Amino acid sequence: MYDWTEYLYFVGMFTLLLTNPIWVAKTRLCLQYDAHPSQHVQFYTGMLDCFYKTYKFEGIKGLYKASQSVELYCIIGKDVFY
Repeated sequence: MYDWTEYLYFVGMFTLLLTNPIWVAKTRLCLQYDAHPSQHVQFYTGMLDCFYKTYKFEGIKGLYKASQSVELYCIIGKDVFY
């Protein structure tokens, strides 16, 4: 029987590479109003603007903030759940 568990790591890492920038942008869009609740300051105008400004001011590392926890889940968590 073929062992598919070794591919779960690669699928998890591939998912991390594709979805983490989207999660970062979504979180920043949601939290931009919490930073200035009384002033209604809107730093980002949309998802693409958030990608652009994050890349411009923080580089590629800014799009992959907090990816270590997801990476740790992909490496260790898959063994626990599968």
